[in-house]
Amino acid sequence: MYRLLFAATVLCTTVAHSQTLTAVCKSPKGTTVVAGDKLVSEPDGFGDGVFTYSWKQGSKTATIISQSGVAAGGVPSTEDATAVEGEGFVTFVVRYDRAVWIHSLYPQRRVVLMSRHVNSLTRGAAVGGLYTATCSMATQ
Repeated sequence: MYRLLFAATVLCTTVAHSQTLTAVCKSPKGTTVVAGDKLVSEPDGFGDGVFTYSWKQGSKTATIISQSGVAAGGVPSTEDATAVEGEGFVTFVVRYDRAVWIHSLYPQRRVVLMSRHVNSLTRGAAVGGLYTATCSMATQ
């Protein structure tokens, strides 16, 4: 009996981890900080931009599709991310030549926290930002 219960528990855990979590997060808002000759903090956001996350639970990778708002052209961009699972959240790290973006998705709260870390040549400064958005989520 105990062996059957243990086997069922392992099977259920494996099935749950093989599901794909999809989250659609709209209109992130937050703050940008520019650390140049002086420190400047300014409100920022992505207008009607959308971030879509797809992650097979238990996997070390994920896909993030970002689409800027209509005013910015609305062209989608697809990025591969490294996934790090925490208790009650999953964090995705996207690396670029001069930037790192960190997206932490909290499925039960239906929210994402996003931070960017940039060595900006155009501003001649270190640029960071923290943004949040509400999300709709589904697993399949």
